Amino acid sequence: MHRRVLITGISGSGKTYLARYFRRRSLNAYDGDAVHGLAKWVNGKGRAVSYPKDASQEWLSRNYWVWSERRLRALLNCRRDVFVFGIPHNLYDIVTLFNEAYYLKASRALIHKRLASRGRDNDFGKAPHQMRMILAWKNYADRQARMAGLRFIDASLPPSRIMRALLRGWR
Repeated sequence: MHRRVLITGISGSGKTYLARYFRRRSLNAYDGDAVHGLAKWVNGKGRAVSYPKDASQEWLSRNYWVWSERRLRALLNCRRDVFVFGIPHNLYDIVTLFNEAYYLKASRALIHKRLASRGRDNDFGKAPHQMRMILAWKNYADRQARMAGLRFIDASLPPSRIMRALLRGWR
């Protein structure tokens, strides 16, 4: 059976960093935000929209970061075992495409520290209004993940421990 593992968590939980860490160790790991054709911003009618720099809370409440189910199926079907990292708005519509799903649970302090980091590749969350929104959304996201039955992983653990735990989870 092919192993299809989703690792999700709110912005600042470490998804992008872990995807890179796994790839450097020769695992089929993908940052969903970086897979060509997988993710895009859409408006309430499902039409693609361009992301404005430092998007306002109003803009973010009217537009959604989504993954293409068709493109995700293609990615999952062309690889024997795969880890996909990300948190699209349609997460709970596509989670059934995976054998396993994990949620990186991070404290508010850790999220704040990571979002404020200068070394961060993704600018989302650096603007003060975006950071406030992410931190306000944290408890809701934690509850949703728990209700959906995702397995929780402590996002403050070293990446080597997270990787070992996920590899053991397959067996």
